[in-house]
Amino acid sequence: MDKPQIIVGIDGSSTATQAMYWAAIECVRRGAELVLAHAGDAEAGPSPESGMPTGYGRSLLAEAETEVFESALDCPVSTVIAPENPVHLLTRLSEQADLVVVGSHGLGKQASLLLGSVAFRVAAHARC
Repeated sequence: MDKPQIIVGIDGSSTATQAMYWAAIECVRRGAELVLAHAGDAEAGPSPESGMPTGYGRSLLAEAETEVFESALDCPVSTVIAPENPVHLLTRLSEQADLVVVGSHGLGKQASLLLGSVAFRVAAHARC
């Protein structure tokens, strides 16, 4: 691995946005690359038959990338999108990363919980 990487899960929630800004600041501090990752789509409704992420996921990542750029945080940013379970994607990406950052809870029905299921499982299974 040439440059350290910090992975951040993006799902459209306010806690994911907060995690993204924290991760971007940490990237600047460490001289790392920020990798914005989205698994499938956070949009309500059935998944597309092709199994590929729809424009919603791509637009979330594009919006997040723009927010990092407009915040004047000077760190390289890349994006990853995959039609898989968020825990599987973030755990897989953690194998090459220095840090994985997620919001405390996402867009699910249990948003009032202290720690969401994805955050809990990523913390338990991440390789970094």
